[in-house]
Amino acid sequence: MAAPALISYTETTWSGTGSKSTAAVTWQSGDLVVVLAVDELGTTAVAAPTAAGLVFTAGAAAGADSSHCWADSWSATPAAGGSQAVTSTGAGADDWGMAVWVWRNSGGIGNRATSTTSAKTVSLIRSGANSCVVFASGDFAAAATTGYSFTPAVANDRQHVQDAALYSVYVADFGDQGAAGTTSYGTSGETSAGPFTNLALEILGLASAAAATPQPLVVPQAAVMQAANW
Repeated sequence: MAAPALISYTETTWSGTGSKSTAAVTWQSGDLVVVLAVDELGTTAVAAPTAAGLVFTAGAAAGADSSHCWADSWSATPAAGGSQAVTSTGAGADDWGMAVWVWRNSGGIGNRATSTTSAKTVSLIRSGANSCVVFASGDFAAAATTGYSFTPAVANDRQHVQDAALYSVYVADFGDQGAAGTTSYGTSGETSAGPFTNLALEILGLASAAAATPQPLVVPQAAVMQAANW
């Protein structure tokens, strides 16, 4: 199994309301485009993202109540290459943001895990070997991110920001995670008691090309006849 290749990462701002668009995101046919969004308040969902040439499939919203941040994920596998901004809209007057990854040579979306507790991590059962993981978390307490670190060791720390007294956001992606198994993804070290809305999503690897099947040796008939006369 080969790990998927991370092609690009793009994000909007994490403060501000209403409609937002990323910079242009470029993909090839068969790539996997993944979006994670976090909103400061669980009762105001973020609309499904849109981009010409992409049809997104949603996960399931986490923290959809008045005492947690809201989070969800979407993915799309384009049939043709393209380059477009990814756009979405947050409901109401609540701050929000989204992150967009493009993966290549991926087997698609694997398992997904969410939690809405004081825990800063969420346990994800990875179903495949050599998967990668994307992660986003919203801290409803809007506490300072001072002292935080991602766990486990992170390939890319994408975001750790406190948006005034509204919410705090953590975003990361984790490279090749090795054998299938269970790992807790999230943060540690910051002093906040949350609650945290955590979302971890498995990006599957792709089976390596099968080894070429050996072909039988074909001996020319003339050679056979010549050998018979020796």
